[in-house]
Amino acid sequence: MSKIDFTRFHTYAELTTHLNELALAHPDLCSLHSAGTSPAGRELWVMELGSNKGTIRSKRPAYFIKGNHHAGEVTGCAASLYTIWYLLTNYGVDSLCTRVLDERTLYVMPRITVDGSEVYLTSPKSLRSSPSSWPEAQLQDGMYFDDVDNNGHILQMRLRHPMGDWKVSERDLRLMARRAPDELIGEFYFIYPEAMIKNYDGYEVKMPRPLWSIDYNRNYPTNWKPDHRQHGAGDYPFSQPEIKAVADWFIQHPNIGGSMSYHTTGGVILRPMCTAEDSKVPKSDLQLYKVIGEMGTEETGYPVVNVYRDFTYNPERPEVGSYLEWVYEALGVMGFEIELWDMPKRAGIEKRGFRANAEKTDKEREEDGLKLLAWNDRELGGEGFVNWRPFTHPQLGEVEIGGWLPKTVRQNIPPHLIEEEIKGNCIFTLRHALALPEMRITTVTIEQQDTATHLVSLGVVNASYLPTNVTEMALKIRVAKPVTAELILPEGMQVVGCKLKQELGHLPGFAQRKVEWAVKGYGEVTVRVSGEKAGQAERIIDL
Repeated sequence: MSKIDFTRFHTYAELTTHLNELALAHPDLCSLHSAGTSPAGRELWVMELGSNKGTIRSKRPAYFIKGNHHAGEVTGCAASLYTIWYLLTNYGVDSLCTRVLDERTLYVMPRITVDGSEVYLTSPKSLRSSPSSWPEAQLQDGMYFDDVDNNGHILQMRLRHPMGDWKVSERDLRLMARRAPDELIGEFYFIYPEAMIKNYDGYEVKMPRPLWSIDYNRNYPTNWKPDHRQHGAGDYPFSQPEIKAVADWFIQHPNIGGSMSYHTTGGVILRPMCTAEDSKVPKSDLQLYKVIGEMGTEETGYPVVNVYRDFTYNPERPEVGSYLEWVYEALGVMGFEIELWDMPKRAGIEKRGFRANAEKTDKEREEDGLKLLAWNDRELGGEGFVNWRPFTHPQLGEVEIGGWLPKTVRQNIPPHLIEEEIKGNCIFTLRHALALPEMRITTVTIEQQDTATHLVSLGVVNASYLPTNVTEMALKIRVAKPVTAELILPEGMQVVGCKLKQELGHLPGFAQRKVEWAVKGYGEVTVRVSGEKAGQAERIIDL
């Protein structure tokens, strides 16, 4: 098959075609599954990746990648699809891809919001996750986003008004700057989203909650709070069928030890905790997150941050019920989330955390706006910003409509930059996957004790960096199952003074263990070492 076009974002039908073509072209390396269906009946595709060499996929250490928790963040789907394509087309050519497919299993769900993203990609509309009315069944009074000038984009409107709190910047006529407290004379504006107004009384412009307010990344059970505390949370955890499908896939595949969830924007790698400072993260986990996170920074240039400290607007009311909280705090899986695309960085704006950004002065914001526009002119030929133009609004009268392209500049990567931005993220996930624990058999020795008894000694090793429990959190919440070593004997043979299946506890990265059995009888014996998240290895011996 020809290379997938990664200079555009793909509809559901296109995504489905690409996945099926890849599965047909590489049947020995992948298989396509459905994890469930959306309310509109679309399949939630998961590509299972791994070569047919050695251990079967379900018994290997596994890594889960997903995109599009949020309908408009279609760069996440692009990164997920790119990872599938990159692995399959580079197997046997690139050593990293070959090792990953020979030694690991990857499950990649490119798009969770299959219904919402279809609205986003095929209309001017934007939405958080699902095109289902929630929590209100009907649109409330006030502004609702609409492409009122029918140009295919929902931009901004500026309305000239003496009480407006914005003015045109003296340094660039495209940029709106805040009106100073003592500016009483001049031309001022209100700025609104491009919209119509339901039940407009000619005076008050209300800003109601969007009709489609469900947020899939607030619908997980860990730290979940109802809507009055956490907007978008849903009626109860896992109330959304797509999120329930994600959970079911996880539970049905207990070999998953690592995960990546793709979002936009920010150009940052997020790690736990989401509701507390690093002092609440087990020390060993914090160190592991820092070491693995450094690989991410090497590949992407993105910093790694604690969500609560560096990616939370209000520390008194942190966002809760997210996927990252669930996989780490409830499953003990080492998960990351990446906010792809950093437009301000491209424009040369100093990177700050959420709270620091919120504290910027009006002057600093104007300077940032000028840098963004200069970058747009320099790198995008001015095409990322639609210049203000007059329009007669049917309710507000004379306005001007313009602003940044919301879907392919602000929220997502400009199409010609997609592959450049996502490749490093792909490589990071592959390196993280190889860091997952992997049990191997190093030696098997046999000593005859008497005419019918042999001492079988097995040397095993965790041949990778992460411990077999993956995280200390997994031990803390008692979900980490110990590594086991066992013998599978034919009829007539037995062990003496020990158990067939022995628990070895957990092995740190690169640690070794020895286990022994006294075996009575003769025949073909299978020795096996297994870790739920560290894979399985076995050998056959003759006694």
